[in-house]
Amino acid sequence: MLELSQLLRLYIKRRFDRLNRPANDAEDVVQEALLAIHNRRHTYEPDLPVTAWAYAIARYKLIDHLRANNHEFQMIPLDDVDSVVDVRDQVEAKIAVQNGVSALPDSLRLPS
Repeated sequence: MLELSQLLRLYIKRRFDRLNRPANDAEDVVQEALLAIHNRRHTYEPDLPVTAWAYAIARYKLIDHLRANNHEFQMIPLDDVDSVVDVRDQVEAKIAVQNGVSALPDSLRLPS
């Protein structure tokens, strides 16, 4: 959990920097995210990367914080979108391939 909290601190701090927000509220958002991760741990699917799941929760907590503090959202260029989106695509592709391979008969699925 210590490694996850360090990753989330860095993730939230970068978002605060990008939005030109003071970093003193970042720790509050990290703690809210860690609490939400703990409370929603039953929703985690072990076949998926834990970081993508945790970053999604942290992102929602950041959005909640910004809304609560009346922060005006600014448009972010598509080139600056989080890499989490790319990870999600990779996870979906991996699941699709695993499902396809597991549907094959043993003679095609196993090496000969």
